[in-house]
Formats: sequence, C-alpha cells, structure tokens
Amino acid sequence: MKTAKILSLFSLVSLAVPGIVLAQKQVPVVDRAKVADSYGKAEKRLTKGPDRWAAIAAGDLLAPDSAVRTTEHAGILLVMPDKHTIRVGENTNLELKEVGANNSYYFQLIGGEIWSFVNKARKPTKYEVETPSTVLGVSGTLFNISHNRNSGVSDMSVDDGVVSLRQGQVTQTVAKGFATRVRRNQLAQAKVVKQDPATKQMWKLLRAKESWTKPAANPKISQDTETEVRSLKQEHEKVVQQQQPTAAKSKGAEPAAAQKKAKPAAKAAPAKPSA
Repeated sequence: MKTAKILSLFSLVSLAVPGIVLAQKQVPVVDRAKVADSYGKAEKRLTKGPDRWAAIAAGDLLAPDSAVRTTEHAGILLVMPDKHTIRVGENTNLELKEVGANNSYYFQLIGGEIWSFVNKARKPTKYEVETPSTVLGVSGTLFNISHNRNSGVSDMSVDDGVVSLRQGQVTQTVAKGFATRVRRNQLAQAKVVKQDPATKQMWKLLRAKESWTKPAANPKISQDTETEVRSLKQEHEKVVQQQQPTAAKSKGAEPAAAQKKAKPAAKAAPAKPSA
C-alpha cells in the first residue's frame, strides 16, 4: 500500500514539474536533415505544397519533401543522419526527397551547385542526387555537382571515391580525380576527363578551410571560401569555353576544304565553227 502511494505521488510530481519529463529517453530522429550553418539570404520550404518560403536558421530540422534555396553570396550546410553532409552553394534550389529513413537519401538539384560528403563508415543503402540532366549514385565519396538551368548542362567532379551517372539505361563512372560535363539525353557522349588545375585547387581549398569534408562534431562553412570557389569556377569555365570553339572550328573547316577540293574544273568553251 505504501509503495502504491509513493508511485502515485511520483506520477503527480512528474505532471507538475516539466523537468522530470525531459529526463525520459529521447527517440533519435532518423529522417531529418539539420541545418548546421548558413550565411547570406538562405530560405527553407517545409512542405511539398505551395511555395511558402521562410528564412533558414542553424538548428532547423528539414523533413522529407522539404527544400532549401539560396541567392547570390549565400550558402547552407546540411547534416544528415550518419554524418553525411551537403554544402549548398549560392543561387541554388535543392529538393530533399529522402533524408535517412531506411538508410536512404535522395535529392533533386533543380539548379545551382552542391558539394557532398558521404560517410564511408556509415554506408547508405541509397544516396542519389538527380538533376534535369542525370542521376548520380554514390557510396562513400566526396563529390560536387552543378546544374545550369539555362543551358541544361550538369558538371560534376569527384575528390574521393566513385560516382555512377545514369540516364535511362546508359551509365558512366567517374572516379577520384576526374570530372565530366553532361547534357540531357547525351550521357553516352559525355567525356570523363582528369580535373583541370582550377577544379583541383577548388577541392584543396574546401578541404583546408571547411570542416564538412570529413566527419566533424561541429562543421562550418565560410563565405570567404565561397568567394574563392566562385573565382576558380569561373577560371574552369573559361578553359572549357576555349576548348569548345577550337573543336568547332576544326570540325567546320573540314567540310569546307573537302568542298573546295571536290569542286569540278570549269569546262573550256566550245570552239566556234569556221566560216
């Protein structure tokens, strides 16, 4: 009887004192992305419905079917369960479709650029990023993907591990130290090449100045780093653009030469009959 009274008294105290409730075991959240850091104008959309955007803040938890977006000179760092991370660059729109339930992750990059670290020690069942040009399948790696909504081009590079690209039944593999550019429905024609100096420098800079590229207790991103990365990306694009016109000219000159060579010689005018 005395034991029953004690238990009853403890129950009443639990209801009256909120602090006691906090002592109960907390169930870990397995399907939320946490905003670890941000700068500039960065926003979140918490539901799949109408575009209701609100300012983002460190500590925010984002559920499946939520989204984030940034303007110029803005960035977001997302940390998933098992310490997978995504660095969202400026002028980017990213949809979070699956964020950890059943150890599965799936994102849609509508436009802009992201960098991601996938923790090899906690290998996910699925970790995919889709752009309008291709789908990336990842298992334990450090990679970068961007998508230009105007040109329809997706650029990606791998700093560690291997990434598999997919368009329908066509696949390509990109290994550490390599990069590629993909257009819609043209994955079979995409060339996997060694990273140029600007891309290599970009990865070196990110590893040196930001902590999200490996498991970290309190990962951060830097706006100053973003500025340097932007400059390196512009340098990379100049190299790509310089290569394309050269190829176009060499291809265009060949038919012209052939046409000139194939041009028949003018026939001599027939002699007039003598009177």
